[in-house]
Amino acid sequence: MPGQDFLAELTESIAQRKVWYQNTELPRLNKCFGEEAEMLSQLMEWLVRRRYITEDPYISEKKVDSLGAISDTAINPAKFAEDLGIRISDLYQMIKFIGESVEFSLDALTPSTIQKIKVINGSFAWNELGNTLTTANTKAFSALMNIVRQKGDNLTLSLIHNSTEGLSNLVMQENLIFAGILDFHKENYKCAVRTALTRVSGYTEMYDSVSAGYEAIKALFQKQVVKLPFNNAAILEIVEENLSPDKDLRRDSIIKKLKIVENKKPKVEELPPRDYLLGALDVMAGFSTQIDAIANKILVNSSILKNQNKTVFSNLIYFLKRILGFKDAPVEYKIQVKSEDNSFSRMENVVLDELQDYLHTKSRFYKDLGKKDSDSYQSLLSFPDAQLDEFIGTTMVDTRHHLKILMALDAFFKDSAEGDNKHKIRGFKIENTTLVSMIFKVEKYRADYAGVAK
Repeated sequence: MPGQDFLAELTESIAQRKVWYQNTELPRLNKCFGEEAEMLSQLMEWLVRRRYITEDPYISEKKVDSLGAISDTAINPAKFAEDLGIRISDLYQMIKFIGESVEFSLDALTPSTIQKIKVINGSFAWNELGNTLTTANTKAFSALMNIVRQKGDNLTLSLIHNSTEGLSNLVMQENLIFAGILDFHKENYKCAVRTALTRVSGYTEMYDSVSAGYEAIKALFQKQVVKLPFNNAAILEIVEENLSPDKDLRRDSIIKKLKIVENKKPKVEELPPRDYLLGALDVMAGFSTQIDAIANKILVNSSILKNQNKTVFSNLIYFLKRILGFKDAPVEYKIQVKSEDNSFSRMENVVLDELQDYLHTKSRFYKDLGKKDSDSYQSLLSFPDAQLDEFIGTTMVDTRHHLKILMALDAFFKDSAEGDNKHKIRGFKIENTTLVSMIFKVEKYRADYAGVAK
C-alpha cells in the first residue's frame, strides 16, 4: 500500500518521541512547577513580612484537590493588601498542587488539562507588568510595585524584579513544553488514523482531490470502520500529506520535528549544597568595593557640612581647644531611618567615627573573603554547612540594618547641604542599590542551598 514506508518511519519516530517525553521533558516540566511554587512562596513570604500584602486568613480552610482558575475580578482598593495576598496565595497553592499531585504523563496531560493549567499560569502575567490591557491580578501586582517604588524600598523592588523575571521564564518554559505535547498528541492521533486505515480493505490514499480523499476517510469514521474520535483539522492534514504536490516536503517536516536531537551541551549537574554557600561568600567578597566608595563619600560630605557650618566664633573655639589639648566632640548626625518593612520611621543618632570604624572593619572582612588563603576565609571553611548558612544569614541581617542607615544618611547629606554645597555633595545611592542587588544574590544562593540540602 502507498505510504507504508512513511507510516513505518512515522510510527518509529512517534515511539521514540514518547520515550523522550517520559524520560526527559515531563520530568523537566514537573521540576519547573516545583521551582515556580518555591519562587512564589519566597516572594509571598517576603511581601507579607514587609506588610505589602497580608497572609490569606482562610488558608487553613482551603483544600486544593482539582485544577481551578484563580479569581480575576477587580480587587477592592479598601482591601488591597488582603485581596492581593489571597490571590497570590491561591496561585501558589494551585501551582504547588500541579507540581505535587498532577500526573505528568502524556496520557494525563490531555489538551483540556493543559488548557486548565495554562489558564492558572496566566492568572498573573509576569512578563506584562505595567500593561494596562492585562488581567485584574496583573494590574493589582503592578500597583503593588508602584507602592514599593514610592516608598523607596529598593531591596523589595530588586527582589520583585528578580522573582517576576524568574517566574516569567519558568512559565515560558512550561508553555513551550505544553505546545510540544499538544503537537505530539496531534501527530500521534494522525499516526493512529493512518494505521487504522491500513487495516481497511480496499482503502487507498490516491484520490482525485483533497476533498474526495477527505470525504472517503470521513465516511469510514461515520460507518465506525475506524473506531477513533473524528478530528476534522487533523484528518484534513492527513489527506493533504497524501495528495498535495508538496506531500514529500510535508512528510519530511513531520519526521524532522519528531526526531530527537541530542543536546551536545555538557550536562550541568546540580551543585553540592556547600557550593551554594561558597557562592554566597564570593558575592559577599564584592561588598568591600561598594563599602569603600561609600566610606570615602561620607568623609567628603561630612567635611562639606562641617565647613558650611563654620563661623568666626566656632573657629575661635576650635583653635582654643587645640591649644588647650581638648579633643573635638564626636560628629553626630540625627537621621530618619525607615523600618525594615517601611511601615514607620525612627530618629537615630549616627556617630560619624563609629560608623566609619564599622565600615572599615566590614570592608577588611569582605576583602579577606576574596582571599582564599586568608584566616577569615579558612575559618569559615571549617564551619559545618548549617553553621555557615546561619553565619551568612546573621551577617546579611546586620548588613541590611546598616544599609537602611546608609540610605537615610545619603538623604540627610543631600537635605542638609545649602546653596552651592548641594552640588558638591557626593551621593551614594548607586552603591546602596548595588549592595541591595548583591544581598539578594546572597539570599538566592542561600535559598538554593536550602532547596538542595532538603
